[in-house]
Amino acid sequence: MKKMIFSLLLSLPVMAASGADTPLMITQGHVDLLGLEWSPEQEEPLILIVETETPEGKISSPPEECVVVCPESMKMSLPEGTPLGNGGDWLWILPQSHYEGVPFAGVCAENIPADLFRDSIRIELTGLEGPGNFLLWQSTSGIDLRMDSRDGLGTEDYLEIQPGAHAHYNWGFTSPGVYRLSFQAHATKVGESEPIHSPEAVYTFHVLPLPELSPFETWQAVYWTAGDAEAAPDADPDQDGLPNLVEYALGTHPLEKDSANPLSIGFIHKEGVRFCQLSFNQSAAAADCICEVIARDSLKGNSPEEILKPVSVETNQKGIIYTFENPAPLSSKGKFYQLKVSLLR
Repeated sequence: MKKMIFSLLLSLPVMAASGADTPLMITQGHVDLLGLEWSPEQEEPLILIVETETPEGKISSPPEECVVVCPESMKMSLPEGTPLGNGGDWLWILPQSHYEGVPFAGVCAENIPADLFRDSIRIELTGLEGPGNFLLWQSTSGIDLRMDSRDGLGTEDYLEIQPGAHAHYNWGFTSPGVYRLSFQAHATKVGESEPIHSPEAVYTFHVLPLPELSPFETWQAVYWTAGDAEAAPDADPDQDGLPNLVEYALGTHPLEKDSANPLSIGFIHKEGVRFCQLSFNQSAAAADCICEVIARDSLKGNSPEEILKPVSVETNQKGIIYTFENPAPLSSKGKFYQLKVSLLR
């Protein structure tokens, strides 16, 4: 169970909001996935880009704004005697040769001047997040395996390409699911001794079929591509003081600042004594989380906590309204109230 405690002190910071774009889904056709671009006027002149071919021409995009889809039809059973795995193992493959209805992913340095670098450009696999392993190879007279995460990532996981050249590789994944691969290119200019490195670029792959998403994961997918750091439960991309998990639980927008306190706080009188009463509205869609209100005398040290029990539960079009009451009378020492959100796994 993933837990998050959100502290409420009657007011919340309000800062600027941020936005997110819809990713470019690459499902078929030729694409220069590891495309190299040289812009000497830029602070980082060597970069990795994605160039896709469309009826209107080529489109260049940052890798972080694209998702490459490997269909279930490309799930292959390995024969015996290959370095790709044991005979009978499954491998999802984006092939190095054109295949109808499947992305045809290439490596391209055609935009790099031929006399710019002393030698070839090296592209290294620097990171992998996903449910399985990743392999990259060329098939000619045999299998030239260039990247293989099965034994971990290291300096041997790379490919090389000459300026002005273009090449295609087989991209293999050992399990279905969402993968995030990080690549970085580097090369040394003519007349220099130190290499120039590109920024690390992150590529997202959807290897089908994707596992069924939980309600929270479905909510994340509405706003971000898979694996986006801004999608983390404890991230706050709009900087309004409400982490994503709290925004999800309350049904608020994670990319639009919200100045309203999630807990409504009021006071009631009983026989001349004041008591604190709190309420919040939990989204009906947030079926895989639990929200609790806890009371503390202090937020410092090991101050004991008291979980308040709801005194009333009402439903409306937006969800469920919970009302809590602190059984202890309000004292001059004050009280701290927190909203605790637990994500069920």
